Order: sequence, then structure tokens, then C-alpha cells
Amino acid sequence: MVHLKDVARIELGGENDNVVAKINGKPASGLGIKLATGANALDTAAAIKAKLAELQPYFPQGMKVVYPYDTTPFVKISIHEVVKTLFEAIVLVFLVMYLFRRIYAQRSFPPSQSRLFYSGPLRCFPHSATPLIP
Repeated sequence: MVHLKDVARIELGGENDNVVAKINGKPASGLGIKLATGANALDTAAAIKAKLAELQPYFPQGMKVVYPYDTTPFVKISIHEVVKTLFEAIVLVFLVMYLFRRIYAQRSFPPSQSRLFYSGPLRCFPHSATPLIP
């Protein structure tokens, strides 16, 4: 039987020994975490921060956790902006609908003109519209 230790050197260590990590000029140990496809960045970051806070008492004296690159604030801002834009769009649509409804409600169209009024767009684009009024 051939063991892996017979044909290879196995050790637990960094992929590249030439990288020196420093935070504010002090030596540091880096750990990169990549998000899996389809994973939630906010939930993952919260779980990692909670676990590291739980493990903090077991760290050596003077050692602290620093997050030099955290994308979750940008994700939160992006989500907030999308929700804000969606809300603004909905308000704008309802405002335009309300204003146009009031403008057209003030005009009185006799039945003969209302048929022409509603079928006008159908005459402009007969190939793309289905007549709703026979």
C-alpha cells in the first residue's frame, strides 16, 4: 500500500509564503472568505461576525479581529436605493394616473366622440393593437 506521505509533503499552511499581511503597519494574519454562488452576502457576513465575536475570548492577549474589506455596507446601501427608487416610481405612476384621470374626467365626450377617442391609437397602429371596441 502506498501512502500519500510516501510520495508528497503534506502540511497545513498558506498557499503562498511570499505574502506579508500588515494592518496599520503591524503584522497580521489574513483570511479570505469567498461567497458561494447563490449565497446571501448579508447573512453570511453576519454569521461570520457572530462566530468571530464568540471566539474572541479564546484569542491570544492583544489580538483583535479587523475587517479591512467588507462589501456588506455597499450591499445594504444598494438594497436601500433600489427600494427607494421602486417607491418613487410607484408614487410617480399613481400621481400621473391621478392627474390624467382628472384632466379627462373634466372633459365631457359624447358617446360618438368617446368611441373615436378610445379607438384613435388602434387606427395609428392597426397591426400591433387588438380592437377592444367593435
